Amino acid sequence: MNLLVSELSRFAGADFQISQVVGTACAILVNFQLNNRITYLDRPLRGKRWLPGLCIFVIGATIGAFGNIGVAQLLYDTHGHWSRASAAGAVIGVVWNYAIASTLVWR
Repeated sequence: MNLLVSELSRFAGADFQISQVVGTACAILVNFQLNNRITYLDRPLRGKRWLPGLCIFVIGATIGAFGNIGVAQLLYDTHGHWSRASAAGAVIGVVWNYAIASTLVWR
């Protein structure tokens, strides 16, 4: 999701950093929903637990997003490969989000 939205943002005229931010934000929200419906199917967040779970996930994932965007920007600045830099940042985000999800949100 991150890479797709980043590429769409790029084709729409956004610079690398804005594309990374938009892609990362979309990926965070989609990841939360996928986790809630597939990964943690045995303990989905519903009702009063859904919004607090989303907020905790978004806050935690936003911290990881700084690492994601920072790594991607560093690689882009040094190597100039848009897609590779974006993919590397996305990997950082995936690992971080899994850690947040499994330890703080769906415990």
